Amino acid sequence: MALVLGSGHSDIPNSNQLQGNGKSIVGRKYANYHPPIWGDRFLKSSFDDLNLIDAIQRLGVAYHFEKENADALIRIHNTYSDKEDDSDDLHTISLRFRLLRQEGYNASPNVFNKFKDGEGSFKKSLVRDIREHLKLALPHLNSPLSTLVELALELPLRKHVERLQSRWWKKCDFGAKLPFIKDRVVECYFWIIGVYFEPQYSRARLMISRIISLTSAMDDIYDVYGTMEELKVFKDAIQRWDRSAIDQLPDYIRVHFCTLLDAVEEFEEKLAREGKSYRISYLKEALEQMRGHVASCIQIYMKEHGSTYEEACEKFKRMAADAWKDINKECLKPTEVPMPLLMRAVNFARVIEVLYQHRDGYTNSTFETKDRISLVLVDPVPV
Repeated sequence: MALVLGSGHSDIPNSNQLQGNGKSIVGRKYANYHPPIWGDRFLKSSFDDLNLIDAIQRLGVAYHFEKENADALIRIHNTYSDKEDDSDDLHTISLRFRLLRQEGYNASPNVFNKFKDGEGSFKKSLVRDIREHLKLALPHLNSPLSTLVELALELPLRKHVERLQSRWWKKCDFGAKLPFIKDRVVECYFWIIGVYFEPQYSRARLMISRIISLTSAMDDIYDVYGTMEELKVFKDAIQRWDRSAIDQLPDYIRVHFCTLLDAVEEFEEKLAREGKSYRISYLKEALEQMRGHVASCIQIYMKEHGSTYEEACEKFKRMAADAWKDINKECLKPTEVPMPLLMRAVNFARVIEVLYQHRDGYTNSTFETKDRISLVLVDPVPV
């Protein structure tokens, strides 16, 4: 080690000399090390880390690299949280700010102050109609860049689903036995795959897809087909949760009720093996709270305020925007509940944004919903 590291040392001997006051002078060695040749090259390499993390998340495979991403982001946070960022690259600063906030770090918005004028607005040199520019450029872009631009124009990245079980449904034969219902099992699976897309949640996807499909059918029984007397008996049967109530049900409701009981009993049996069957009680309680048709919040608002449909929609869009602010705030560290649990709520809100952005994309899935399901479940990823 001495042979390797000693070449930069001076030749001053390490000896003590006496001063006139009797105190000794300590002769110390010193090294003629050259200044750092890398500068802040490896600090700036965090930009490469940011781009890599961003790409991994957009591909929907971040669950493979949770520890690596978390370690990189905490290192980046510790590097930049307590000092002024001297970068003038708006893209780098914006990307870092978004990824840190997304991870739960309360990154300060003051990093954007350098890009603002004296009145607090972004400098005119930065203010451009990016949206219109992207729209004009879109026809000239090739895939997959064109797809990324289309998605960016539709919704902010925070609100997009990260990853845009039919045999059971076919076996039930609901399409023939309950021809009045919406046959949306694929849409249900798309819905839940946006909430639980990671591999470790495969069982949750299967269970919740079945429950959503069954509750969707139940909703149509209430809203479309059932009579008041039939629905009263149906509601009583669900509240009792007893197979003996089957004989009192009309044939078409009996089909649904038996399938619902079978599914929940199957779930309970599987969870009991792990000592988690208590969770089924929450599911049953939620199902017992099902009720008949009620007016939508839009209809209620229009009636109470004498507003038009368009005015009511604008009101609820503003409420949704405020709700997203609350969601983002609750995801900042330290959180009261574990982040994986919070992300289910975030992902659920993302799916709602995607499905209902332009219309009821669940009931009428022939437009944007069809294209998005194809992107996630049908079309291969270009390599």
